[in-house]
Amino acid sequence: MCTINANFGRMIIIVYNLDGCGNGYGNHVRILHPDGYLTIYAHLSYITIKDKSYVKIADKIGIEGVSGNAGKRHLHFGLHLPENIQQIAQEPGYTGISIPFDMRLIINEKVQILSSTDIICSNNLSTPLLKGVK
Repeated sequence: MCTINANFGRMIIIVYNLDGCGNGYGNHVRILHPDGYLTIYAHLSYITIKDKSYVKIADKIGIEGVSGNAGKRHLHFGLHLPENIQQIAQEPGYTGISIPFDMRLIINEKVQILSSTDIICSNNLSTPLLKGVK
């Protein structure tokens, strides 16, 4: 089990705590940042904050899980720049800009820096998650 913490400055929260785990993103939190960016934390098993509240750096927002169309326990993280304010309230499926970001992959104590553009999204367990990895 993994606790999810906010890692940006003060921002407004939009909470989607869906009965029966919903579908798609399942239980998820959308955070609207002061600069207009929107982050999404999806497939949560439990949300620890209230709708339309504010969070600051390191505030606990939820517990990762397997709600919605997840298949296996994980956190689905998204960073978006919506084209207009209406996209924030819509069911995710944004046509705005997806912002690439770097992350650390740690396997057997070896650290590798990866770009989000190097990750292949797939529900097929036989498909590699990283380009070039078999």
